[in-house]
This record gives sequence, C-alpha cells and structure tokens, in this order.
Amino acid sequence: MDSSVVWMWIYILTCILAGIFGARYFMTKKEYVGMALFLIGALVVFVVYGTRWFGSSGIYSDQTVTWPPALNTCPDFLTAHTIKTTAQTPVTVYGCIDTIGVSNNGAFRKFTGTLGTVLQAPYSVNNQGNVTATLSDFFPIQVDGESAQGLCDRLSQYGLTWDGVYDGVTCAAVAAVPS
Repeated sequence: MDSSVVWMWIYILTCILAGIFGARYFMTKKEYVGMALFLIGALVVFVVYGTRWFGSSGIYSDQTVTWPPALNTCPDFLTAHTIKTTAQTPVTVYGCIDTIGVSNNGAFRKFTGTLGTVLQAPYSVNNQGNVTATLSDFFPIQVDGESAQGLCDRLSQYGLTWDGVYDGVTCAAVAAVPS
C-alpha cells in the first residue's frame, strides 16, 4: 500500500477520534451549543488541512513534478523588456533591463532610457528577432549562434547571475539557451 494512502487513513482516523472525544467532552458538560460550534469548526479545519495535505497538489500527492523546473525569463533581478528595431521592417527584440543596478562589475549599466526605446545601429537583428550584437544596458535573450557556454560568458562579462544557468562562478551544464 502506498505511504500517502496510509498517512491519509491515519489522518481520517485521527479526525474521527478528535471529533468523537471533542463532542463527548461538550456532551458531558451539557454544552450543546459549544458542541455544535466545536464540530463545525473541527470539520472546517479537518477538511482544509486534509485537502491541503492530501489534495492533488498536496505534500502527500503522487503527482509528478517536471524536472528541471522552468528557468526565469531574465537573469537575476533584471526586468523583462521588449524594444523595437529601427530597421526597414521593425522587429521586436525580447530581452532584459536592469532597473536597480545589479551588475557586480559595472559592465552592465542600469537602464536609463525610457520604455519604448528603439535599438540603434550598430546592433543588428535578424528577421526572427535575434540580436547579433549586445548592448550595455539591454540584455537580449536570443543571440544568434550563442551556445550555453557563450551565455555564461556573456553573464560573466556583464557581472550578472542567473539562477540555474550561472551563479557568478560556475556555469551550470545547460543543454540549450533558455527561451
């Protein structure tokens, strides 16, 4: 028998016994209103914790969890931001900006522009919206031909960290650049 089922039965029996002994206590004192309030309150508490612990997302659930977990869209403490290029066919570029100044070496500047700032030359973008060069105040998410190690190198160069990718010292073994 599965251990979660055993724990659920132990919980059910504990709830029944607590209900019986609690009601019996109030019955012997002839406190019928107290007994009714106790039973209603106990029922609410038992149902809330029962569903919390044994529900589909509870700690005793058999539900599988996908691994690895989804990574954040941006490096740590950066804010997701899109900008449009000034090319003949404007393309939206997805990336991240630093609104609080988190770079530990100052190479990635705090974003001082305004929302809606356009990407100026010499930074080019292909038709899919992938940046072929980087900026010092905008961290593009998709850079053409960038490997996982290249992403870690770029994070290191800018003094940034990214949970699950680069911790400031070690590049995690990621199979592909997160998107």
